Amino acid sequence: MSSIAPLSAKGAASMLLFLGFVMGSATVIAAVAIQDLLDLDPILRGWLKKRRNSKGNGSNGSPLKRPVPSFLEAMYLYERKVGWGEVIPSSPQEDGFCMPAAWEAHAGCWLLFPCRRDRRAHELEGVQKVYAHIANAIQEHGSEQVTVGVRAEDWEEARALLHPGVRVVELESDSAWARDSGPTFVVRDDGEEEMREVRGVDWAMGTEGPCGRDQLVARKVLEVEKIRRYAAPLVMGGGCFHVDGEGTCLVTEESLLSPTQRPSLAKEAVEEVLRRYLGVERVIWLEKGVCGDEDRQGRVDSLACFKGPGEVILHWTDDEMDPQFDRSWSAFIRLTQATDAKGRALRIHKMPMPGPIFDEQGGVEGSLLSEAGLTPAGREEGKEGGNEKGTEEGREGTHEEGNARVVGRKVGRRMAASYVNFYIANEAIVVPQFMDPRDEEAVELLQFLYPERRVIGVCTRDLLRGGGNIHCVTQQQPTNQFDAF
Repeated sequence: MSSIAPLSAKGAASMLLFLGFVMGSATVIAAVAIQDLLDLDPILRGWLKKRRNSKGNGSNGSPLKRPVPSFLEAMYLYERKVGWGEVIPSSPQEDGFCMPAAWEAHAGCWLLFPCRRDRRAHELEGVQKVYAHIANAIQEHGSEQVTVGVRAEDWEEARALLHPGVRVVELESDSAWARDSGPTFVVRDDGEEEMREVRGVDWAMGTEGPCGRDQLVARKVLEVEKIRRYAAPLVMGGGCFHVDGEGTCLVTEESLLSPTQRPSLAKEAVEEVLRRYLGVERVIWLEKGVCGDEDRQGRVDSLACFKGPGEVILHWTDDEMDPQFDRSWSAFIRLTQATDAKGRALRIHKMPMPGPIFDEQGGVEGSLLSEAGLTPAGREEGKEGGNEKGTEEGREGTHEEGNARVVGRKVGRRMAASYVNFYIANEAIVVPQFMDPRDEEAVELLQFLYPERRVIGVCTRDLLRGGGNIHCVTQQQPTNQFDAF
């Protein structure tokens, strides 16, 4: 006598999917739960595809009595796997992902609230207010959700400064540069299914100094957003590159070929990492960044950025006596001689720089040093590259502040002020202002270049002592088809 084989778990999930097609959403939820456990991607993905293609009609052309609500598809497609914190063993390039351009649609923007390791106590309040102004401007005018990561002890203070619509989450960090410690988001478009999948790149970070919490920021952000993660093997900050979303990347040699950062890494090896983890095809190398940007090793995001495909905005001065002139002129020559990944010559828009801004008070490093006596370069004090030599670069040595050691800066050093270090939101541009006569000119140029967006200026002079600006403290998160959910 024949026996009836027991229904397998996969069969049960398939049966639930079929019943859900007939009976409604509750059964589909159960099927999705089983699918998450058993990883039945082909079954559910194929079913969802048929449901989308049906456009609400049954197989015989008649309307379905109980169509599946779109939020159920979003629940699955936004990030269906339970192991989003695990590292994907491949690379974005291998999987068909690339970093989108900054002007493409955003789901949101991430910032990190400045903590007491970032500044001297008397400077902290002003810096926190600047961060709040940036976050609030994006939330109010940018048409995207702003999220600010904050230490538990600073949560109430941050909440009081921020717009009610800003999402505040507990997230431990040692610095407040979301562009560097946060993830770089990459996307893959699926034309057939009309969807976009988002994943994140977690760049390696230096192991020296008291920035251990920063090494977990990218992973935590991705887990909050339920986005899968790649781990890149190279120490890199998000301000080291700009992309056009069509295969081209801008970088500087000063930043990515620095002997203190990558003493034995060839240019070809750096390019290969950029290709693999940003999905780019062509890398355009500029020579040096903005004068005074030694803290960030002359990163490109204060020097030049893509305005759109085939167009670049360049930090510029006509003053041949200014030390920035040679840097900007070198970049201009290289850009005029380059073509992008599509073979286009680049159109260059010159962004006037503000007048030289000097530190009248003496600043501090972006983070305090540990009691181990390490300099930012990780060398012992008194040796080459440490504080004695650093004095020639504007450092004054260290002093005690609480239980930590602060690297001070020489009064009168030039700071890296640049209008190019702006943030592109969905419906706004947020640009630094320095109480300089050229502030208005920068706003007018950006308004001309981005007529579809509102340009908002935020005074960020207090950020200059830390070495960065608006682009450095923000990190955009690209949208996908179901972000409304």
